[in-house]
Amino acid sequence: MKHMNKIFALVLALVMILGLASFASADEVETYEVTIKNATGHEYMIYQIFTGDLAIKDGKEVLSNVKYGADYAPTGKNVGDPVADAVLENLKVEDVTPTGAGTAMTTSGDVATATGLVAGYYMIVDVTDPLPGQDTRSAVMFQVVGDTEITSKHTGTTIVKKVQDINDSTGEQPTDTDGSTWIDSADYDIGDTVPFKSTANFEGLNNYETYKVIFTDIMAKGLTYNNDMTVSVNGADKTSAFTITTSACEDTEGDYVGGTVITVTCNDITALTDSNAAEIVLNYTANLNADANFGAPGNPNKIKVTTKPDGTGETPWDVNIVFTYKLESNKYAEEVKAGNELTGAGFTLFKWIKDDSAEGGAWVQIGEEVAGEAMTKFEWKGIDDGKYKLVETTTPAGYNTIDPIEFEVAAEHVIVADNPTLTNLTGETQTGNITFTADKTSGLVSTDIVNKSGTVLPETGGIGTTIFYIVGGVLAVAAIVLLITKKRMSVAE
Repeated sequence: MKHMNKIFALVLALVMILGLASFASADEVETYEVTIKNATGHEYMIYQIFTGDLAIKDGKEVLSNVKYGADYAPTGKNVGDPVADAVLENLKVEDVTPTGAGTAMTTSGDVATATGLVAGYYMIVDVTDPLPGQDTRSAVMFQVVGDTEITSKHTGTTIVKKVQDINDSTGEQPTDTDGSTWIDSADYDIGDTVPFKSTANFEGLNNYETYKVIFTDIMAKGLTYNNDMTVSVNGADKTSAFTITTSACEDTEGDYVGGTVITVTCNDITALTDSNAAEIVLNYTANLNADANFGAPGNPNKIKVTTKPDGTGETPWDVNIVFTYKLESNKYAEEVKAGNELTGAGFTLFKWIKDDSAEGGAWVQIGEEVAGEAMTKFEWKGIDDGKYKLVETTTPAGYNTIDPIEFEVAAEHVIVADNPTLTNLTGETQTGNITFTADKTSGLVSTDIVNKSGTVLPETGGIGTTIFYIVGGVLAVAAIVLLITKKRMSVAE
C-alpha cells in the first residue's frame, strides 16, 4: 500500500509539473522582427500604434480585439483601450501623431532593424534631419503579424529650380550635364527678361485622401516678376487649379531684402491626377532691373515646397542666381596720370548681337550716349558677357577722336551647384591699344582712354613767314646767277 502511495505521489507531481509547463507556454507571447533595407544614411523611429490578438481566419492572419498601443493614445483614450472598427476602417498615416516616445531602430550597414515586436500596427518615421532634397519627415504605417521586411525608396518630395542663359553675341547656351539648357546660374543685361523653371516631384499620393502643396518662391529686389506664372501637372496645364499670389519679402537683412514672394497653392493635387506620383512644373519670367547687384553677390532666387494636409512635409530651399556687371572708362589727355583728366567727351556703347538673318549679326546700341561737360568717368551698368564696341561720339575740342574700341567681356560661373558662384570675370581688347582690368567681386570691368591733341595750324609771323623768306632768298640768288651769266655771254660776243 505504501508502495502504491509513492507511485501516486510521483504521478501527481508529474501532472503538476506538466500543468505548470502548459501554463508557462500559454503566457509566452510570440514576437517578430521588422527590417528596413536601403537604410544607409538614415535614422528611423518605430512606434507601436495598436496591439491585438493574432488569429488565423480563412487561412489568413488577422488581428482582433485591437487596442491602442504603447505609443498612441489620442485625446480621450488610454493605452489598452479598445479601438472602434470605424477608426480602423478610415485611418490614414497622416491622421496619426504618435504620443509615446517610440523606439530607435538599430542600423547596421544598409539595414535598420527592430526586434521583439508583438502583433499589431506600427508606424516607422524617418527622422534623418535634414533629408536632402526630400520631406523632412517620411512615415509609413503597416501591420505586423510576422517578420516584416521593408525597402525604403527615399523618394519623398523634391524641388529643383533652374534658369536659362544665352550669350547674345554668339547665340550659345550653356548646358547641364544631361544636356538640358536649364542650369543653376546665368548672367544678363539689366532690362533683359530672365526665364525660370521649377520642377517638383511627389510620390505616394494614393496614401492620402487629400494632399496640399504650397510653393514659396522668393526673388531678390533686382528681379521684377512679370506675373506670367504657368503650372503643369504631369504635363497638363493646371494653372487655373492653383492660387497664385505675390507679396513683399519681409526679410530685413540678407540677400532678399526688398524682394518679392510668390506663393503658389493647391489644396489637393490628388484631384488633378489619377497617378500615385505627380510632377508639377512652374514656369515664369522676371526682368533684371536697376536695383540689381553687380558681380559676385548676384541676384538670387529660391524656392521650397510645403506638403501634406498638415504641412509637416517641407523641402530645403533650392537656389539659383543671376549675375550682371558694369563697364567703366576713365578719360585722360595725352597720358594717364592725375591732373590729366579730360572733360567734354561722350561715348556710345554697342553690343554685337548674333542674327543669322543679318550677315551673322549686327552692332546694336546699348542705351543713349553717355556724355557731360564735366564728366571724366563714363559708366554702363548692367551688362553681361559678350562682344562690345565703345565709340567716342563726342570729342573734346582740340583733341583727336579715338578709333572705335572692340572688346569682349567674359564671365565664368558655376552652372550646376546648390549655391552657384561667380568664379572669374575678364575684359579682353579685340581692337585698339588699351587694357581692361576686371574685379569679379564688384563686377567692374574698367579701362583708361587717352585723347591726343590735334595738329597745330601755322601762326602769323611764324613758320609761314619763314617759308616766304626762304623762297625769296632762293629767287634772289637765282637772279644774281642769271645776271652774271648774261654778262659773260656778252663779253664772249
